[in-house]
Amino acid sequence: MFNPRETYSAAGQRARHAERTGVRLMFSVIGFSTAYFLDPEHGPARRHQALEYLRRGKQMIASARAGDEKPTHTVTASPAPDPPANGPHSPTAGDGLRIAR
Repeated sequence: MFNPRETYSAAGQRARHAERTGVRLMFSVIGFSTAYFLDPEHGPARRHQALEYLRRGKQMIASARAGDEKPTHTVTASPAPDPPANGPHSPTAGDGLRIAR
């Protein structure tokens, strides 16, 4: 037989469990991303790459909002950053894909 009190209690327990799992997942993401971006060897290049990616995304959104005359479904620019020149935060030619670890 259907007992509303037990059903409500079980739903509350599931909700609390899901909330705890979500909080654990959030702290795991924060911890891993902190370790990823603050890595002493590759952190500066990763931070530079992430900031460049965000800058390009912001430019693409601004240009899409500016062009309200005709909506289009074609992609004109890639949000991925261009390979950086050999600056202070750039990987050397031998680094290859080590940044993406």
